Amino acid sequence: MVCRQKQVILVFYASGYWQVNMVNNQCVIGSLELMDKGNFLSGLVKSEINSLRIDLESSDHLGIAIDDRLRTDFYIEYTMVCQPQMIKMPQVCLNSACKIRPYKSIESLKEDALRTSEAGFNSIWEIEIPRKFLALMDNYMLEVLDPSYSIKVIEDNKLIAMVANLPARFFQPLNLEVETIGWIWIETNISKVSRLSAHHLILNWLASRPNMLGLSVYYKNKRSINFFLKYGFEVKCVRYTRF
Repeated sequence: MVCRQKQVILVFYASGYWQVNMVNNQCVIGSLELMDKGNFLSGLVKSEINSLRIDLESSDHLGIAIDDRLRTDFYIEYTMVCQPQMIKMPQVCLNSACKIRPYKSIESLKEDALRTSEAGFNSIWEIEIPRKFLALMDNYMLEVLDPSYSIKVIEDNKLIAMVANLPARFFQPLNLEVETIGWIWIETNISKVSRLSAHHLILNWLASRPNMLGLSVYYKNKRSINFFLKYGFEVKCVRYTRF
């Protein structure tokens, strides 16, 4: 029987080698092996491994941790983190028509999350990511959404942005409580002033959160990656999940 729960955790070192900890639902600290990237990743698709995490010493190693050849078999994402007090706030002239509002019901939160994820992610990346996998991600999101951890930005009674965070949980690699940004969306068809105002309101809310913030971003979603890097988030690892 093939075990579909096998994982590999890697740490990339500047020397150009990987330190490999083989795990099966838990980290086996004592089992280490050194191998170069080419030899390891070339055999990954043929292996029984269902998921892979590559921890980075530095964001400078980001490109080295990605192998584009694996995109047909794996969902590839960056995990990024930031302490709330380290978020860099944009200096903008706010549009007074833009207001931040809480979600009052799980139904309205789910409705907005599904609609915006379809328009802002699924329909864009379905050529790269199987629809079945996108549906699995949506279903997971719907199960864990919580209105008390989510906000929206309204302009003239129209939704122009939203953030749906997930309750803080213990994140083993960082040994910290991490509140995950499960979904963030900002309307593209709005004025520059409104867009920057939405950025400011969202970032100001995130900066008020009590725990470290974390999120995952699809590796080809350069716009989102650049947004979070610009405002203080750091890439801590790259994750591969088999479709």
